[in-house]
Amino acid sequence: MESLNDVEILILAVGTNDLQFLFYVDEKIIENGLKYLITLAQKKNIQIVLIPPVIIKENVVKGNFAHQFDKTSIIKSKQAVELYKKAANIFGCNIFDFNEFVKPSDYDGLHFDAPAHALIAQKLSKFIISMNTVKR
Repeated sequence: MESLNDVEILILAVGTNDLQFLFYVDEKIIENGLKYLITLAQKKNIQIVLIPPVIIKENVVKGNFAHQFDKTSIIKSKQAVELYKKAANIFGCNIFDFNEFVKPSDYDGLHFDAPAHALIAQKLSKFIISMNTVKR
């Protein structure tokens, strides 16, 4: 945060890997982390975009990532989305929730397929441009 002097837009996102059961991340940790980072960024007058993590599908516990994610990870992914929306409301941040228009693949319940990635990129770029802060 110290070096964010020329940054106009900061995107804050919890990586889905942070929701692995071995990290013991809970709602309070996510909430406090968001509050801390948002407060620092707002001191520098940076526009903030919050991007919540993917809502993990139930089939993650039966696939290749079952050794990293369990049912608590699925619950935490849903809770994180709500915490991001709450933080956006409280702190006046922008929010871009791709869960509203894409879902993780049926293959592993965690990752997006190529068309979903393309759609996220397309919509996110339009979203950022619409914020009218990107220098052209």
